[in-house]
Amino acid sequence: MVAYLSPDIQRSPFNHQVSPMTTVFIDQDAIQSALKLAASELQAHFLQEEGELYRADDLQQALNHWLELSIESLVDDVLFHAVEGDRSYAFNREAFEARMRRMQPMKRPAHGEIQPVTVQLKQPKAA
Repeated sequence: MVAYLSPDIQRSPFNHQVSPMTTVFIDQDAIQSALKLAASELQAHFLQEEGELYRADDLQQALNHWLELSIESLVDDVLFHAVEGDRSYAFNREAFEARMRRMQPMKRPAHGEIQPVTVQLKQPKAA
């Protein structure tokens, strides 16, 4: 399995009780193995279909870059893919909807009980 979800304990924005949150863990070894295999397949494809030979390492780096940008794009467009956008263009909406069917909505808090949520993003370290 390349990625899995793990419950973490976080504070709920609606009350002071502790609630479970989910963190995505990505198995880097599994990803690299899958991308290495995909790079080999791409190498064979380009040689057979286009007569061009690329180094497998270069193709794997291109796939790494593609995957990073794809994840960023999905996160940037999460509302489109999960609920708002055209179903025919949304990526994997069925998985989101299946998960939502297993959940129960929380009781809506009174207006005064709502706490603002602060999100802190980690900035990448300069190389």
